[in-house]
Amino acid sequence: MSDVKMTEPIKQAVSWIDTERRESAKSMTMLLDEAATRFNLGPQDWQFLRRLFVDSDSVESEPN
Repeated sequence: MSDVKMTEPIKQAVSWIDTERRESAKSMTMLLDEAATRFNLGPQDWQFLRRLFVDSDSVESEPN
């Protein structure tokens, strides 16, 4: 797995996805696809964002 640098478009996408997932009923896949289009992200960036959001969601939802 290659490392993805936190470029400005990725930072903007993270912020946008974070806001949108609270305010819309769209699936994470739809949000990722829309963010990739809005911020001109490539497949590696999409995968990075998916790991970032899906992994953080699964950690947050684990019982204590």
